[in-house]
Amino acid sequence: MKIAAVTTNLASNFTQTQTLSIRQSVAVSQATPPSNPPEDSVALSKQGVQSLQSSLLQGDASGLLSMVKAILEKSFGIHIWLWDGQQQPAAPATQPPSPPEVSTQQSVDYQQKQQLQFSANGQVATQDGQQFQFSLSLSMQSRYQYHSSSSSQSGGQPHDPLMITLDGEAGAFSGATVSFDLQNNGQMSALPFPAGGGWLTLDKNGDGKVNNGSELFGPQSGNGFADLAQYDANHDGAIDESDPVYAQLRIWTGRGADGNDQTETLQQAHIGAILLPSVSAPLTIRNDSGSATPTAQMQSAGVYLKDDGQAGLVSQVDVYG
Repeated sequence: MKIAAVTTNLASNFTQTQTLSIRQSVAVSQATPPSNPPEDSVALSKQGVQSLQSSLLQGDASGLLSMVKAILEKSFGIHIWLWDGQQQPAAPATQPPSPPEVSTQQSVDYQQKQQLQFSANGQVATQDGQQFQFSLSLSMQSRYQYHSSSSSQSGGQPHDPLMITLDGEAGAFSGATVSFDLQNNGQMSALPFPAGGGWLTLDKNGDGKVNNGSELFGPQSGNGFADLAQYDANHDGAIDESDPVYAQLRIWTGRGADGNDQTETLQQAHIGAILLPSVSAPLTIRNDSGSATPTAQMQSAGVYLKDDGQAGLVSQVDVYG
């Protein structure tokens, strides 16, 4: 396919609803001391009373009685009144209150729902005289639920390769990953593969491999569509057979057990042209495990055209690597 003229209309509508519920409860309990606390008491026997009375008669009654009373009070920490040999109650003991028991409970429930509507339509005239009218309408959703008493969220810096959706669900990953130098700085990270599609690559050194992020569109600049537009040799707003880069582009769909990259050309994928206009299309993409950390964030979307005029999705995706 060689495009002579193209008109495109792109639109997207993004909605997001979030619900956050935080429940906290604090319970304080205080043990109540008994209403009738135990009392210390001292009883003097009849022999003791008689001995004291005899001492009182034989000596300094006042001094001796005071001395005995002081000894007993100091020894037992009580106060004594003598009352004819009967039990002498001590002052009621004061029982200190026990410290209060405090228990707290907290639960956090968070729900997030994102919905993205993307539509594209237009008309293409090819250099061999064919005309195509194309239209594409996609609806994508992202849901996330989280429950915990505490939570944390992190994520690395995002990098923005272009993703080609062929026959799978838009904005979804297959679950397969590869250890890959996405930033071209020698640091490896886990790069997920799209479901039913792949990453758009340019084999710059012709070795048949996807070596690092410099052979993708976007990780270095943060704008994959702008990177691809640099190869639009005739400035017609599309990458097609008129552009030398068309034959060098590959769609990277995976890496085999033997370590070889699985790629296909645009021609093998029946893609005649990649249109360069794009529109903002934010959507959070999470992995299947429901992790709080997002796997990727779709930022913008455009379209490609197949040889029969059918349209497909091209998206710029921030991968957290």
